[in-house]
Amino acid sequence: MDELVREDGAVIRYVRHAARGPARARVLLVHPLAMDHSAWAGVVARLPDDIDAVAIDVRGHGRSTKGASTLGLDTATADFAALFAALGWRSAVVAGCSMGGCISIAFAQRYPELTAGLVLVDTTAFYGEDAPVKWGERAAKAEHEGFAALLPFQRGRWFTEGFLAAHPEQVERCVEVFIANDIVTYKAACAMLAGADLRAGLKDIAVPTAVLVGEDDYATPPAMAQVLNDGISGASLRILPHMRHFTVVEAPGEIAGAIADVAARVASRETVGAGA
Repeated sequence: MDELVREDGAVIRYVRHAARGPARARVLLVHPLAMDHSAWAGVVARLPDDIDAVAIDVRGHGRSTKGASTLGLDTATADFAALFAALGWRSAVVAGCSMGGCISIAFAQRYPELTAGLVLVDTTAFYGEDAPVKWGERAAKAEHEGFAALLPFQRGRWFTEGFLAAHPEQVERCVEVFIANDIVTYKAACAMLAGADLRAGLKDIAVPTAVLVGEDDYATPPAMAQVLNDGISGASLRILPHMRHFTVVEAPGEIAGAIADVAARVASRETVGAGA
């Protein structure tokens, strides 16, 4: 893994999957809460060869510095901007799932000049009026009973029964990442999501955007995806039949296709702009 050291000493680690030959597009991949870059493995394997992709471990997650009590939308998006500068990227498509999608929306609002396109998977701009209570309860349970105590609840939200039965090795990989989390980071991330309300700024996002959601996603249901689709000009919405919350793992081909489509739309806009 490569790494970026931030001004506050936090180390942000990431994996770069370089394009084979000239890159048509650059893509940053941002994982769900309590996961890491490996959530995108199936998607990366299905991306076109001419896409330069980077899968990041968000501050406090995976192999990035643990104990990130400073995790918030401001710090996370600033980490992304610093990574772009380190990579020499002038802009990129940002693809995020769940928490990663929420941070991706915030990034597009805070750094529009760096955002070439968006792919928002199983995510939302606002978790609801009762979000502080629900996220607080989840963080408290993890703190007092351990992450394993959350697994019966999480497994059924992440995946369909068919996927749980057919792909135990992929489920177990997610479980391993989940239970290895740091409680300080987890509490900070829960607080970040509980307080997030990015709805007012959706109208200011003006880049090619794909919104995807599992039909049976209980965590960020299709109604939340519809808000994103309605709020972002020119966005497209796709509801994936019978899927739940981790479609990046369960339906990687669909997500890779959406990323490739947004990348093509970005390239078309840039070509038109260059010829104007």
